[in-house]
Amino acid sequence: MTGYSREKFTHWAGQGDSCDTREVVLERAGKNVKRDAACKAVSGTWVSVYDGITVTDAGKLDIDHMVPLANAWRSGPVRGRRTGVSSSRTT
Repeated sequence: MTGYSREKFTHWAGQGDSCDTREVVLERAGKNVKRDAACKAVSGTWVSVYDGITVTDAGKLDIDHMVPLANAWRSGPVRGRRTGVSSSRTT
């Protein structure tokens, strides 16, 4: 696939206040989420929309793209204009 490289995309984009996208998503998707000084989720409750499983340890949760990056690259809305690639803010 011409031009695609996973390294062109940041792993977790910063969202301000020492938080990255993962922490923002965890807070938005969970209930009673508490964060430490480094913005890491240290407690809370998350319920899977797929199977109803409840998780209370954020470290056991995987957060992924709804569309794989390679697919987004291949079918992106701005073909040919990908000079600066970055992850979108979630807020």
